[in-house]
Amino acid sequence: MVQDQTWAERLQKAASPEEAARLIRTMEVRGAAKIGRSAALSLARVAESASDDDARKRLSAAGRTLVAARPTAVSLRNAVNLTLDGLPEDDARLRAAVVGRARRYVEASEAARDRIAERMSEEIPDGGTVLTHCHSSLAVACLVATHRSGKKIRVFADETRPWWQGHITTRLLAEAGVDVTLIVDSAAHLILEMEEVDVVVTGADTVTADGALYNKVGTRAVALGAKSLDIPFLVAAESHKFSPYSLDGTYPQIEERDPAEVLSGVEIPGVQVRNPVFDRTAPALVSRFITEEGPVAPADTERFIRERFGTREGWI
Repeated sequence: MVQDQTWAERLQKAASPEEAARLIRTMEVRGAAKIGRSAALSLARVAESASDDDARKRLSAAGRTLVAARPTAVSLRNAVNLTLDGLPEDDARLRAAVVGRARRYVEASEAARDRIAERMSEEIPDGGTVLTHCHSSLAVACLVATHRSGKKIRVFADETRPWWQGHITTRLLAEAGVDVTLIVDSAAHLILEMEEVDVVVTGADTVTADGALYNKVGTRAVALGAKSLDIPFLVAAESHKFSPYSLDGTYPQIEERDPAEVLSGVEIPGVQVRNPVFDRTAPALVSRFITEEGPVAPADTERFIRERFGTREGWI
């Protein structure tokens, strides 16, 4: 639980919507859950600093600025909409209502992390070998929780070029005392087979109503490898990672970033570069989503989303 002083400190340190959006776009704030919490805190800061007369206008503009910063990660859009929730209150009560919803979102997100980590640790066998892809703070929490439960596990994590998020994952796991090995991206399938990996654990950027996973590019390749070797593919996903917008047929836009990230300062005349950041992993490749509410099968995601989000009147 976030205590009052900590909450006040967080609000004081929260970035403005424009700065928060910049930090998200430039990857200075990364990880879907962290992005969502940053957005909620930013909106709470706007609500606290606005007057009753201009709060509605400022919050609406701030919400749109934040949502535009990362189109694929649904936790960002959900954080904005759950915090604003259509701005239904009258002007006199709006500011306090937004701050309250932002606080509930942040606390729920952090509590979900702990519950999912505990649930995931039950899925990983003692003496097991795990492969993880990219950097997910939630996936790291799951693996650390498994290690701290007394189970002896080995973890393989890939680099995840061009932003090298795997370096973050391996450093954090090593600091927690987990037996972890860094591998190149293209070695994932080989390691799955050669090291007799027991389970793959990833995070999620978005889960859609058809049971598909949108996550860091390369996830699909790992999932295909796991499927071919009959290895369970488990996804750690807070309920805020599920997309209510997909119920209406609105699916994530695959973001592409600057080609310069791939080239790393090297010029190759006449060569075009593509830099997609995410990919879609089909429901058939996902064993189950581990949420704070319990496991969710890909076939049950539509029901889960409808029960979790209900109506979305006035949402961005």
